[in-house]
Amino acid sequence: MTPQSGSQQLPGSFSMRPEVVVSYHKSMGGSRILREVALGMEEEGIPCRLMEGEGDADLLGRQAAEQSPLKVGVGLDREGTIVLHHQRLHLRFPLFRLQAEVGSPERVRGLGANAARLVKGIPFKDL
Repeated sequence: MTPQSGSQQLPGSFSMRPEVVVSYHKSMGGSRILREVALGMEEEGIPCRLMEGEGDADLLGRQAAEQSPLKVGVGLDREGTIVLHHQRLHLRFPLFRLQAEVGSPERVRGLGANAARLVKGIPFKDL
């Protein structure tokens, strides 16, 4: 669960490791929100890679999905909006959207778990 800033990958390339990518605004690095999302995936047995990015949650989530070999990404913007995205979804229509300030840590962790469950093809947790 470490950020991959400054990685040597070429633009448009992605890791071959099966992982969900979490793209977050730099102001959220090291935040409890980010940790809860990652823990949700870890509890479901799916690894994640953290990556700093710029933009709103929709854009961050979609870019994360495009970088993920599993085609699943999570975006976290500076306002605390979290989205779960899939590469095939329209940019502005992520699968889940949650505002972290009003969401309990359990709901935030649940969104991370749902990212893993999307990969595994099993039913989602209620948020």
